[in-house]
Amino acid sequence: MNIVQQNQAASQSQTGFYSWFQMPCGTSGTAAITTSATEVVIFPNPAKEHLNIKLNGVASDLKITLVDITGRIVAKLYDNDSEETKISLALPPLANGVYLVNIELNNTRLPIQKITINN
Repeated sequence: MNIVQQNQAASQSQTGFYSWFQMPCGTSGTAAITTSATEVVIFPNPAKEHLNIKLNGVASDLKITLVDITGRIVAKLYDNDSEETKISLALPPLANGVYLVNIELNNTRLPIQKITINN
């Protein structure tokens, strides 16, 4: 196992601060996550009042949480089966800053995405 495979294995097996270093981050506009079977696009970034999440298929089990940079869950945005391929979520009142979007789709945790909130 080379160093990249070791880092990927460690990132997938651990939750918390270590895995945040290896998250794919969009700088502005949209952030896209692609796994072998699923693509998830999060927009707009930066966000104000709403966050849109576009899936390339129907999710039988979708959970979305918003975490601040200290690791504290600040909002559970979605926890349901989804018949939709695009979900618009109202953001709770939050301080401006960087937040992490955790998405669990069909019991698989997707890579963490970074968003900026500018109210």
